[in-house]
Amino acid sequence: MANTQFKTNLLDQISKLVTKNTKLKKKKAEFLVKKAEFMTRIMELEQNAKKARLKDIKLNTRIIELEWLTKENKSNLNNISDPIINYCIDTNFKLLKSNILEQVENISNIISDDMEHRASGSSNIC
Repeated sequence: MANTQFKTNLLDQISKLVTKNTKLKKKKAEFLVKKAEFMTRIMELEQNAKKARLKDIKLNTRIIELEWLTKENKSNLNNISDPIINYCIDTNFKLLKSNILEQVENISNIISDDMEHRASGSSNIC
């Protein structure tokens, strides 16, 4: 009789543990779904931030170009003949533009590589 009671109690405990285990698995699945949603949102925000930084760099580049063209070159116009001025402006502007475009391209490549890396499924986010 005591053995039967022991077996009944044991079966009750096992049943409760199975129920609890099922509930915990359900909660784990819900957390995994939320984690995936958060990771997706984080990736979107990171991509938006990188795009914003790239846009900011382009705008700052344009500001620098305009400031350089208006301030630096106008101060030197009085003492130098027109062909020399035009040559200096063209040369310096081309160099500046080339350097800026190279930096923008490097940043674009970094962003592109990062997006490909994330799309491949390997991420540093746990």
